[in-house]
Amino acid sequence: MGTMLQSAGLPSDAPPELWNIEAPDIIEGIHKRYVESGAQILTTNTFGASEVKLSQFGLSHRQEAIISSAVKIAKNAAKDENVAVAGDIGPLGVFLQPFGEFSFDEAYEQFFKYAKLLASSGCDIILIETMTDLLEMKAAYLAAKDATDLPIITTFSFDEGDRSVTGTPADVFAVVADAMNIDAIGTNCGKGIEPVVNAISIMRQFSEKILVAQPNAGSPEVIDGKTIFPATPDDMSEAAVRLRESGANIIGSCCGSTPEHTAKIADAVRGKPVVKREDGEKYFFAASRTNLLKISRELPVVLVGERINPSGRKKFREKLRMGDIGAVKLEAVRQMEADALDVCVSAPGVDEKSILPEAISAVSAVSEKPLFIDSTTPDVIVESMKRYAGLPIINSISAKSSDIENLLPIAHRWGANFVALAIDDDGIAENAVEVLKKIEKILRAADDVGILKNRIIADPVMLPVSASKRTGETIIALGEIFKKLGLETIIGLSNVSYGMPARSFLNAAMLANAIGAGLSAVIADPTDRRIIETIYASQVLFSRDIKGKYFIEKFSNIKKDDEEEVFSETLRDDILRGNSDWVPKHIDEELKNLGDPLRVMNEIVIPAIQHIGELYEQRKIFLPQVIASAEATAKALEILRPKMPKGKGNKGKVLLATVYGDVHDIGKNLVRALFESYGFVVVDVGKNVKSEKIIEALKVEKFDIVGLSALMTTTLSSLRQTVKDIKKEFGDEFKIIVGGAAVTEELAEEIGVYYAKDAIEAAKIGRKLIENK
Repeated sequence: MGTMLQSAGLPSDAPPELWNIEAPDIIEGIHKRYVESGAQILTTNTFGASEVKLSQFGLSHRQEAIISSAVKIAKNAAKDENVAVAGDIGPLGVFLQPFGEFSFDEAYEQFFKYAKLLASSGCDIILIETMTDLLEMKAAYLAAKDATDLPIITTFSFDEGDRSVTGTPADVFAVVADAMNIDAIGTNCGKGIEPVVNAISIMRQFSEKILVAQPNAGSPEVIDGKTIFPATPDDMSEAAVRLRESGANIIGSCCGSTPEHTAKIADAVRGKPVVKREDGEKYFFAASRTNLLKISRELPVVLVGERINPSGRKKFREKLRMGDIGAVKLEAVRQMEADALDVCVSAPGVDEKSILPEAISAVSAVSEKPLFIDSTTPDVIVESMKRYAGLPIINSISAKSSDIENLLPIAHRWGANFVALAIDDDGIAENAVEVLKKIEKILRAADDVGILKNRIIADPVMLPVSASKRTGETIIALGEIFKKLGLETIIGLSNVSYGMPARSFLNAAMLANAIGAGLSAVIADPTDRRIIETIYASQVLFSRDIKGKYFIEKFSNIKKDDEEEVFSETLRDDILRGNSDWVPKHIDEELKNLGDPLRVMNEIVIPAIQHIGELYEQRKIFLPQVIASAEATAKALEILRPKMPKGKGNKGKVLLATVYGDVHDIGKNLVRALFESYGFVVVDVGKNVKSEKIIEALKVEKFDIVGLSALMTTTLSSLRQTVKDIKKEFGDEFKIIVGGAAVTEELAEEIGVYYAKDAIEAAKIGRKLIENK
């Protein structure tokens, strides 16, 4: 639609949605051309019709009129042609907390109104598209589901090739979306055809849902000053064949495509049988925003870190009472040996409803490991879900009637997997037979609400050996749960040694026996070396590590005890892990050590954020971690700058703006954070900014660098004009850096400015320009 509107003369500073009211004939003509080309689903011209996006153009009060007109136009074009109309919902253009200003609930309200208006206007399908953040996708889907009974399609954009800009790969998206039971899932936009083919192929391995594929017409190129999408209709035809073979059910196209592309796609695949998957992945899954974890007795034992838990830990409990989330982050990064982390803050005097969601956000920011949300309080679990982007595991849901009534619906709504705990209203099971009965009770109740068996992992309940003789029955139950119920198993290991001396020995002995019985996962202390050794050794002995591959990798270059790496707690660690809470304390320590705030900045702060940039370029970390580190750095500079001699500590001054016609500022805001992290003073004049306003700001204050952002191809002409106006007014007085999804290196070269492919590179270029100056 954007491509066609551009060619129809849409001004670069006008929102496409406004033409639903001001130029309805043009919109309907475009729809009709697609119908004539063979399209069976039309997408309404409402991609940017959320209240928050329309408000950037002063049009939020016309949202209802814009949406109802858009649906009416598409319905008119589709009538008598057996063509469906999909009400289009695009992203809000803001980051959700903790990386942005929008809360989950605020996003939900935006999407609820958006979907309600589309449905009441008469569309047949809701299409949530071009999502890059799993948390925003969840808010959009749940809102649409609550607002309407229409079928819902949700597609993700992997604009970093095999991952989204927030680091999510196709397998994680597929598993999360499948668990939420979305009607149809898929991918659109991105960097051309090949990434979409690859993503569909991966998704088909993890979901039996209807898959939707809408690639761009290749990756955009700038030729003679114009943005061109190079894929021809024949290229898209060939791609459609491969997409069908990869498992797609519904095939279309995105940016740069035309009715001619659609005609070729229709000729190639319309009406052909769908390719079904043969051997899909059927494991019990956990997932963070960036990583998928498979849990199975056929694979190595999964270690779930237990240390974020106040039970029996007085100092940690006191920190939680005081709201010290920094202590939670520290425990998260200490558990490097774990595969996943259990997060529990329940203790007398701790406000669990407030602290657990904050803890989930904090741990997600410093660790890529999947999380177990350890609570049995319904409203606490729900609030925590709103902070977790991945596939969460609820730890736990028992067979008690209250849990079945209150917690199973939460797991179903939020697409959460869960630990089934062998306890019911009559208490803890006495033997293996009773364990199975209690777990079966949970299975039946889960089935009643629509939760599949492969989303449940069973815990037979580990009792202290000091107070119970049931340990042998627990071992038996581990084998019987899989044999008779087909479930993976997990235990809370440390319970077995409660009240005993030399607990590590007992824990290790129990763990070895449990692995021998087929244990799939264990909640234990990953900082206990004996636990790590027992897991790796037992896996070899019980054929979970064929030929000792993992054992050899782990221990072939083992260090002596006195050579063990010591976990450090410094200002550098705070920046690398995004731990803003402890920055003030560690700055005081560094000031005592170095005696000079300028040295602290130049020797610790700046090198640390530079290292973050290197990790990002190597794709070892992703946007959320960069943002967290930038926030920690900004906190450090906020404290250090007032302590520096006048004129010291400022690397230069930068003016930032998103050009006129473009209301997106996520990328620009990240650029700002990174520039500030490098010691620059930044003046941000906002988004949708006319060149006159930028020139006025440049006259008022002295700047070294101007940074301009453009996300949409429709605003590239505005970017060109802004650069031209600045150069006309000031000549080469300022170094200009441009960036954004629509901007290319070729375009930057053409207009005589510097190009930054991302925020990290923008800050590095800025630093280099100042050094050269």
